[in-house]
Amino acid sequence: MTAQAVSLSEAAERAVVPVEPQLADDITAESLTTLLAQQDGRIAILSPEGEIFEIIAGRYSGVPNMGIFLKGHAGDMARVNRQARDPQYIENPAITMSLAIQPEVLDSIGQIKGAEGRGLLARFLYSRPESLVGYLNLTPELLSPDTAETYARKLGSLALTLAAWTETAELTLPPPRPTPSSSPTSASPNPASARTGPSHRS
Repeated sequence: MTAQAVSLSEAAERAVVPVEPQLADDITAESLTTLLAQQDGRIAILSPEGEIFEIIAGRYSGVPNMGIFLKGHAGDMARVNRQARDPQYIENPAITMSLAIQPEVLDSIGQIKGAEGRGLLARFLYSRPESLVGYLNLTPELLSPDTAETYARKLGSLALTLAAWTETAELTLPPPRPTPSSSPTSASPNPASARTGPSHRS
């Protein structure tokens, strides 16, 4: 019994308690880097608003700070050495960003200093659906319990399947179809390409 107790005690000391999974929203670049290091290099920023772009533009620092966001798309190693904290090395960072923002926010993203030149704007996949102002259904039919359960089960299964995915894949999209109000030449002549990876990159 004594030997078994000693063995269990040693095993308990060697055990590493995993960090609680987290999602980010209103977070600085520095805090995001720390979370990435804690979360094995993967984090998701999910929000119905666009505050993260204000932070990237320099809400707290006064100057744009987008380096970790660029590396989180490309998967480039992130190294952070600062006083008062241990060095942080993230081998293959992967940042997922899914935002439901107002058109005004989308228009303001291009005003972030350096965003276009450094490639920030090109790293997102944009969707701007037709406005439903004046046509919104205020009493939509609710999802059935079966539909909600199936959605949750499939989404959970997808997340677990991708959790161990380490390869980088390339998603090729067809060119956008011109709308009636746009000229035929306004569509891109080449298929759009979005790079994606472990947790998501798009």
